[in-house]
Amino acid sequence: MQVNGKQLDLDNITITALLEQYQLSADNVVIELNAEIVPKEQFNQKLIYQGDQVEIVSLFGGG
Repeated sequence: MQVNGKQLDLDNITITALLEQYQLSADNVVIELNAEIVPKEQFNQKLIYQGDQVEIVSLFGGG
């Protein structure tokens, strides 16, 4: 799978497991899987397979 442009060699995992690998909270990110945004409610069920393309966008506030 490809995550944010980098090739990773991970077995089929959920989005939640991927976020844990990166130590990211689901509350602060948007996930795009194969050019489609995944609703947060699906993070625990949605599997990422070899060949998939994932973009993790971190949200943060400023001021």
